[in-house]
Amino acid sequence: TVDIGKIYLEPKEEKGFHLGLGIKVNSIFIASNDLSFDVNPLNLTRMEPANSNIHITPTLFGDTTSILMKSKDEFHPPFKPSQATATFSTPQGIGFHTLPIPELQIASSFHYTQLIISGYILPYKNVTLIGYNLSINSQISSFFELTKSFPIQFEISAGYGGSYQEVDLDVQPDAALEVFAKGPYDNQKFLLNLSGYSVGLGANYKILDFIIFSNLYYHNFKSRTQVLGNYPVNVKDPSGTFGANIEDVTDPIDYSRNLSGMRVNIGAQYNFLKILYLKADYSLSSYNCMGIALGLRI
Repeated sequence: TVDIGKIYLEPKEEKGFHLGLGIKVNSIFIASNDLSFDVNPLNLTRMEPANSNIHITPTLFGDTTSILMKSKDEFHPPFKPSQATATFSTPQGIGFHTLPIPELQIASSFHYTQLIISGYILPYKNVTLIGYNLSINSQISSFFELTKSFPIQFEISAGYGGSYQEVDLDVQPDAALEVFAKGPYDNQKFLLNLSGYSVGLGANYKILDFIIFSNLYYHNFKSRTQVLGNYPVNVKDPSGTFGANIEDVTDPIDYSRNLSGMRVNIGAQYNFLKILYLKADYSLSSYNCMGIALGLRI
């Protein structure tokens, strides 16, 4: 979800323009039901699980296991049982159910209103993760003068962001049939795009150099899963006697769904040495997340 939490740069933010620059490390706890998925609802027209009882395969963040898939077409070699014209194993997960992600945060505040831009790029083996986030929040006291004297300050927030995950795949034709292959097969990728918005209401309370805060957000996202590129599938001859050629299947999976829900965030920030801050927070949502940030207040 989009992080629309505030960085508390100054106790009196109505006094001029302020900047913040920090590094935040988020540890995302992947929900158990997102560590794997069922291939059957994908309604693949050419492929199916080799074992109909084994149809759950890991996602990118799942276990380092895979399942065997086979083509629905079969060929019939002489004096032998019929065989699938092609088989391949699904991509393995990276095996990390808790994912630490460092991101750069840049904040600017003027007269109780703050704009935050953050993002990260995280390569890992054949996996690339990219995230981005743009949020704005404003204290309610900027609209209602009376609330400036309240011990607890309230703020409204909104943001837009998302992530991009790319995994390189390598599905090659059987060696015996490489002569029939068309290809190329070096363009195979698994892509997961997530984008959406969050809106929320927050409250904070200052004790000396500490700010204790809590936020309630609503988020709405769209995810799109794609398997792109050319993939070799052995095809049978019209007589069904033996496999004699390779047919390429291009971009076999394109699946989208919407995600929405509530998120609760609690935490504290400590401002010290006049220019530094240390912030920690924990979020409860479909993906729980713990974050720690250290940065400059200018």
